[in-house]
Amino acid sequence: MKKKIIMILMMFGLFYLTSCDKKIIMPDIIEVITLAETEQDFINAYESVKESCVAISYVTSSKNECSAGLIYKKENGFYYAVTYKFFDDTYEYNNFKIYVTNNENPINARLVGFDNTNEIAVFKFESEYELATSSFLIDFNSSLGESVISVTSGDSNQYMNMMSTGIISRIQNNKFQHDSSLGLDFYSNLVFDLSGNFLGLTTLQETKTIIGGNSINGYIYGKVEGIGIAIKGSILSVIAEDIENDGIISRKKLGVRCEECDSVYYDGLPFDMYSLVRVTEVMSTSPFKNFLYTDDIIYEINGKEVFTTITITETLELINIDETVTVKVYRRLNGEYISYTYTK
Repeated sequence: MKKKIIMILMMFGLFYLTSCDKKIIMPDIIEVITLAETEQDFINAYESVKESCVAISYVTSSKNECSAGLIYKKENGFYYAVTYKFFDDTYEYNNFKIYVTNNENPINARLVGFDNTNEIAVFKFESEYELATSSFLIDFNSSLGESVISVTSGDSNQYMNMMSTGIISRIQNNKFQHDSSLGLDFYSNLVFDLSGNFLGLTTLQETKTIIGGNSINGYIYGKVEGIGIAIKGSILSVIAEDIENDGIISRKKLGVRCEECDSVYYDGLPFDMYSLVRVTEVMSTSPFKNFLYTDDIIYEINGKEVFTTITITETLELINIDETVTVKVYRRLNGEYISYTYTK
């Protein structure tokens, strides 16, 4: 039985100031898509991945917070799980627990480290039972309108491995937007395609969730309205490796505010780009405060061409604090091309 779903797609506008302020911009209706997957297709995908999905909780006398996590590997007797950094900087190492499928008792988890810029954390833990893992999908080849499932979990059997369905509605370099987010009181969810490949981890969501649609094979099959922004698995693999190697990760920041403008706005500039990024303010704390000026055009960072503010953010998201950053600008004031390399 084919299932026709009419879905309003929202433009995905992750507008970042390069000082790391974040907003979601959701403009007008873009298109209508018809899906032809059956309910069983979604169920099959869920059954193939649920054993690698866990709930990671942080419990103190005053806090009880939880986020979905993915077991992505086993190494030297330890399982490793990646999740959204749902805890603040007052955390205590010994207060993290992991809940796994088919085991009522929580497992003590050790925090390996986290990345504050991307808001990703990695934990490791031991288990007397053999657990399933799901590796990061390095080659992201999903397309606009493709069906996906989201899985999230709470710190009890009642809320273990809930699933919702949706589609991919926007794709960027490091991230993608989907409308299958399960918001509830949990911080994140795991996104899979219908072949069971792990596509990414939702770290930002605007959702209204309706629970209680159908209960199928023991899990809640809910209907969701809203969007989620997920970091691709290929990017998560890099972040997780950095965390494993270095613990707490800090990333570079330009410390400037920028705006995008059509290239015709600066008629006569020597750029063959459809848009340009102009510096509108340089923060007093910026490591580039003695180099970047208001009205500079940033056109390259570490060899990557810059034409949107998202390009700047996504480039910096993977540069560690101890690595060099080379910024190239065009200074409209005198028509000069300037390159500056910054190290910590």
